[in-house]
Amino acid sequence: MPRKHQVSVANSQTFHLPCSFVDALLPNNSLGAVMRECKARGPMSAGHPLAPVGSELIRAVAGRITAHLRDARLATLTAYFAAGDEIHDLRSSHAYARGAILALANELGMDQSALQKWGRLSEAIRGEERLTICALVDKSGLPLQPSLLVELERVRDRTTRLQLVQAALREPLSVKELRQCVSTLKGRPSPKSTTRVERHCNTPRDGRRSPRM
Repeated sequence: MPRKHQVSVANSQTFHLPCSFVDALLPNNSLGAVMRECKARGPMSAGHPLAPVGSELIRAVAGRITAHLRDARLATLTAYFAAGDEIHDLRSSHAYARGAILALANELGMDQSALQKWGRLSEAIRGEERLTICALVDKSGLPLQPSLLVELERVRDRTTRLQLVQAALREPLSVKELRQCVSTLKGRPSPKSTTRVERHCNTPRDGRRSPRM
């Protein structure tokens, strides 16, 4: 049966985690001695299968999870750009023939429109702008969601693209909401657009309205 140990941290909320889980997460942490002591404790009473741990550990775990999520998002953003470059190169090659993208989609088991979007995204966002987009993060330290990145392929102006990325990170927007932003900025507002979406579409950080594309 799992063991427990009381860890007191001043001015913090107490959380409960299995001792083995904590020990594995922080083998070299300052709490390691406490966690090892946890193993020496006798069986705990029924109804309390977890060990209480303070907010110091929770912050450490949260930081590690955030790092994993950040790396995953950056890897996917990079993959989208790389895939788009492949599609761009295919369309630019002398061997390109009509129906090549459809054939590629069938080979990958994907929708043709998604590949076309990746290709246009790669052609629209190049070099330094890619690095800038990947470097921007939200309040949790996470970069743009890859599903939102694809919506930027319809935006021709670089400044407007970056403003949209900042808006999406400032108050997280869904794919649908970002799509509405793009439509609004292109002069084709969605009939279902909301005040919240319009506010973030039209008011960047500097307080000035975004330029028309």
